[in-house]
Formats: sequence, C-alpha cells, structure tokens
Amino acid sequence: MNATHASNLIWAKDGTHLYYISDQANDKCQGVAFQELLFKKFSSANEQTSYIRKADITTGKVVACYGDLPYISAFQSSISGKYLAVAHVEFTPQYQKTILILDSELKLHTKILLPKTLDQLFNAVFFHETEDSLTVFLSNNNESRILAKTYSISSGLPGTEYEITGADFSLTNMVSVIGHYLLVRKMNGEISFFDLQRKELVYRLNLSGSQDYLLSTPDNYYLATKNAINSVRFTIGAVSYPFRQFDLIYNRPDIVLSRLGSADPALIESYRRAYEKRLKKMGFRQDQLSADAQLPELKITTKNLPYETTQPELTLQVVARDKQHHLDRINVWVNDVPLFGLKGIVLADKKQHEVVQDITIPLSSGNNKIEISCYNEKGLESLLEEIEIDQVSPPAKPGLFLVVLGASQYEQTDMNLQYAEKDALDVAALFENKQTDYAFIKIKKYTNQEITRGKLAEIKQWLNQSRVNDHVILFFAGHGLVSDSLDYYLATYDTDFALPSGKGISYEAFESVLDGIPARNKLIFMDACHSGEIDKESVTLLREKKTAEGNVNFRSFNALQSNSQVGLENSFELMKSLFVDLRRSSGATAIASAGAAEYAVEGDTWQNGVFTYCLLKGLREKEADTNKDGAVMLSELQPYLANKVTELTEGRQRPTFRIENISNDWRVW
Repeated sequence: MNATHASNLIWAKDGTHLYYISDQANDKCQGVAFQELLFKKFSSANEQTSYIRKADITTGKVVACYGDLPYISAFQSSISGKYLAVAHVEFTPQYQKTILILDSELKLHTKILLPKTLDQLFNAVFFHETEDSLTVFLSNNNESRILAKTYSISSGLPGTEYEITGADFSLTNMVSVIGHYLLVRKMNGEISFFDLQRKELVYRLNLSGSQDYLLSTPDNYYLATKNAINSVRFTIGAVSYPFRQFDLIYNRPDIVLSRLGSADPALIESYRRAYEKRLKKMGFRQDQLSADAQLPELKITTKNLPYETTQPELTLQVVARDKQHHLDRINVWVNDVPLFGLKGIVLADKKQHEVVQDITIPLSSGNNKIEISCYNEKGLESLLEEIEIDQVSPPAKPGLFLVVLGASQYEQTDMNLQYAEKDALDVAALFENKQTDYAFIKIKKYTNQEITRGKLAEIKQWLNQSRVNDHVILFFAGHGLVSDSLDYYLATYDTDFALPSGKGISYEAFESVLDGIPARNKLIFMDACHSGEIDKESVTLLREKKTAEGNVNFRSFNALQSNSQVGLENSFELMKSLFVDLRRSSGATAIASAGAAEYAVEGDTWQNGVFTYCLLKGLREKEADTNKDGAVMLSELQPYLANKVTELTEGRQRPTFRIENISNDWRVW
C-alpha cells in the first residue's frame, strides 16, 4: 500500500479507550488531546511516518503511543484485544515488509519479518482464535492468487502456508479480514469473500445503488434482486449473453445460501421450493436444463452495425438453422417488447432447417436493446443474438392512448358496485389534464353496459394506430372472478357470475390487446379482486358471495382460500419476489390491485376503490415520485402502490405485479 491510513480506528475491549493511526509527525509520540489532531494529506515526497496511539475517551488524552512507522498497510486487533498487529514497510535497501505485534499498552511484543520475494505486497492480518498465531495474506499486483503464511505471535517464526486462488488483485484492491472471511474489494465495488477455514473463494458480492445486490458463487450460481439482475452477463468464448439466457439454470438462491453455511435451513428449503415452482411455471423439469444442450442456431449476418443512428429504423439480416429439426419461428424483442407479438415471425409452414430473413426494426428514442432468437419445432430456443443501438434524434413528445373500463352496473344487479365506474372516469380525467406533456391524448371510455367481450377487438384495432414511442395505458375497475378451473376473468356487464368463462374477459385476452401493437411503453392497471397471479396448486375456490364488510365493498363474487402460509414462506409469493418472470408476453407491465387470494375494496372513505385512490393520489400529488426528481417512473409507481394500499387496508390488500418488464422503465407522470 502506498499511503498510511490516518482514519483507521480500533475500539479497545474495555470500552473506554481506542487505538488510532496518526500522520501528525511533529509531536513524536508526545501526549496530545486526540480531538485536536489535524490529519494531513499524505505525500510520498516527504517520507511521512505514522504513529499508533491509544486514547482515553473519557479524558480525550493519549495514554500510549508507538512510532515512527512509514507506510502502514494493515491495522488489526486480536479477538480478545490483547494484541494489535501493525503491518508497515521499513525503508531498508531491501524494502522490508514487517508485522509488529503490540500489546494493549502499545509495547512491542514480537517483530515478524515478511518474505522479500514479492515485489508489490498487499497484506491483511488474521488473528487465530487461540491468539498464539496469526496469518498474513500476501499477493503480487495483478495476480489471481493469495499466499497465506502463518506466524507464531511469541517467536515471530513462520509456520504453515497455503494459497487461495481467484482473488484478481490489483493496486486498487482493499483487503481486510472479518471473522473467518478474507474480503477483497475492487474499485468497481465487487467484494470477494474467501473462507479461511475452507481456504477457498465462496462468493462475490456486487452492490447496485442503495438496495440492490447480486451474490454469486465461483461456479456461477447467484442470488440477486430484480433490479440488479440486468447486470448479469454470461460469456461463452468471446460472446456475451444477457441474464435471461441462463437465468433459469443459475439463479439459485437456495444453492447460494447453502454454500454460506450459516443460513436458516428452513429458508433454504423455501427458496428451493420457490425455484421448483418457477421451473414448473415455465414448463421445464430440472433434468431438461443444461448450458450445453444442442440448440438451434441464429446469427446476425449484417456487418458494421452502428452503435448510434438518427434513422427511425434498422434493417438487418439473420440466418436461422437447425440440423435436426424444422424451424418454428424467429422472435425479435426490443427492450423486452416482442416486435412481432408472441408468435414472432412464423416459419413452421416452411418446413425448413435453414432460413435467411431480413428484419426491419423501428427504433425507440434512446437506447434500443435488440434480442433475436429462433425456435425449432420441439420448442427449443437458440442462444440470443443481441445488439444495442442508440437512436439519437431529438426525442419528440409521445402520444398517449388511454383505455379505461369501469363496471359498476351489471345484469345481475345484486352484484353492482358503487365506485368502479367513477374510478375509470377519474383516471381519464386525470390524464386529460396532461395535454402539455403529450403530442396528443386519445382516450376511449367504456362503462357498465358498454363493457363486453366483443369490445376487445375494437380496442386492439384502435391501439394499432399508436407509434413506437407512444404510451398506452389500459385501466379496468370492476369485479374480478375465478372460474372452477382457477382461471381469472374480469366481469363484463353480461357476465354470469356463476360461470365467468361464458362471457367474462380472461386475463390473457385482456393483455392480448397490447400484444404486437407499435407502442412499446405499455401499462395495465386492474382494480379488481384476485387480480394477482393465481398459484393453482396452493389455493381452493370457495363459492361464497361476499360483497361487503363494515364500511367497504368487495369487488368479488367468490373467494380464494390459500392452502399454505401467506408471506415469504409461501413458495409462490417467494418466487414472485425473487425471480424475474422469463415468460415473454406482450412486453407490458401489469399492476394488479390485490393478491390472488385477496379482495380489492372500495368505500366512502376514499370515494374510489382504494387502489385507484392511491393511484390518483400518487400521480396527481407526485407522492409516487420517491426520488423527488419531478418524474414518476414506472419503477417507482408499483412500490408506492404496494406500500400505500397495504397501509390503508392494514395489510388486507397488497398490490403486485401480474407481469413485469424490467428492461423498459418509462415516465408515467
């Protein structure tokens, strides 16, 4: 290390003293009040030396001192506080690296001379629990190994030594020991944890912002928050792939926690069940997953693709091939939005093993993350081809397409609601007042008798007028129903509440109106009971008509009873909180007002459904602008709604993502 650490402090075990390193050279270990010390910026030109001081915090006086020590690079206390270890350089012709063992009164106990065979030494000191020995960790610059050497505290003589690999050392690393872990911190923030008992790298930690992290093992398994997952890349040869290519294989929180050796076994088991439920949801078995499977192939053959452009679209050529099976389709995503809808470019009718395809891609303003893959007839997907291109023309104002549906009245009049129609109209009125933010605002309103299944085709045709940078918002307020097969439906005016599949709108049909439309910024709100995704394995349908309780009304005809504990112990809820949904649907984000087994409530207190009330308040008053930058982003809106609705309903109703596009964050307000 090329500088002293004037800010290093160690608290004494008696609680009334502390040890610290000072660069003030003018008092040569004479008594001084430590509060009055002025630390000077280190300069290698003046060969500044440092001093270890012990200060009494009750009097503010230095009671012991040890110096002159140039270039202190480690300062560590033993477990009991009986010893201090100070690593420094002695300016002898051989540039001698030395560890001084001081007692609690800063008297020299032992002097340990480190080997001279390493040119640029990094070191950290680890006291053994018996306090009869310590281990010093050394490495050359830009090497991927650490040499660990044990020394006797009493004699200073060397004992055993071993190597730890995978450290990736450089001059900018920070090295320290906590417990039985050696920590190596890079300038990019990555921290490597080495288990000193097992003598191996156990995991790496990457922090992103104030709340997001990624914890990974040497064999690539990881545990990550959703917002950190986009930083994951996989490299095969010289090609880098995005996280979703192998996320289903390596996103294994259960494995990561089990490697730590200290996690609660019950929590590890919960994570394992959540992972297995994710596999089943995606239609896979664990024995089907392999990073080495024989997959179809797709390559972009267009050369010299630009990194940025002012053109509104990009045309490129791809070649898809599969030697064994016929090709089924080519899929293209831009910022996780399918360009050609869920079905992609259909190839099944060609019955071919190789297809050359020209693809024209309209570009969004700003960054365009373009991913392309092909599927064979067996449903296997190729590795993704990925490019990024910035469309750098000055962005024009987007247009807004808003569709609101509010059903307060039904043919079955005993199921009428009070505020659903008002919810839809209030949302429409809110956005009608944002004329200055959009190039244009187009709104379609459907209420009561106007809400039928047949309106979906009309809505889809209307939304096909949108442009790539436009915003599309689809809002529904009314009853949410669950069929005998546990499929979810939104109630239309003419719905038979005992048979929702007859004339109700299935969730899949509702979302499909956004599939394949030109606009890429797409958002769904559903203020209805049970609107969160249903885990069919863990709930039971109860045919009970429950429409009111106290001063609130429910937007439901039936109830779902959970067969497992609600919360993080519920493997389905845990799965939703841990994993990004890899099922590529319409590219929209859908925010549900309530969990699958929860009611959505309305009442006079809010003059709306409570979810809509919070949505209006969060946008109009910008309460959802959590970072206070003047814009409510989609990534801010859902957490705000989840917290606010949960608070107002005292935990009875908790909004959730039905689907989520983490790659496409955009300004909602």
